[in-house]
Amino acid sequence: MSSPAGGLGMAAEDALSWIQRHSPVEVKCGAGTCAAAGAAARRRGARHVFLVTDQGVRKAGHADRVLAGLQDVGLEATLFDEVAENPHTGHVAAGVKAAREAGGNATAIDWIVAVGGGSAMDCAKGVNLLLTPALHVEFSRLG
Repeated sequence: MSSPAGGLGMAAEDALSWIQRHSPVEVKCGAGTCAAAGAAARRRGARHVFLVTDQGVRKAGHADRVLAGLQDVGLEATLFDEVAENPHTGHVAAGVKAAREAGGNATAIDWIVAVGGGSAMDCAKGVNLLLTPALHVEFSRLG
């Protein structure tokens, strides 16, 4: 199995552990993760979560389980499921627009959760960056 840590030569489990120790972003996967997302966000002080995913993950039911878990613990949640494979500036801009419209301004969203693979996570990171005032980033497909 190839390592998400690339050339570091670590096993996948070691790489995930490394990411969790060295990043403010929390990456969770495995059985029970969808059900636990609401409680995890609540423990960290979330009030309004922006849930980023794609149509395939939503059709599989994973995003709706996370959404229900967020609402079950009393969190407001806004679903954005317009992510496509290899998201670009247009996907991120649509996410930023949806996040701003969810609460009337950029500060209404105080937590972002991505459900799915790299595309959902990349789009969520882009949305997070652009919700920061005075910042503009271009995303494009490489290769």
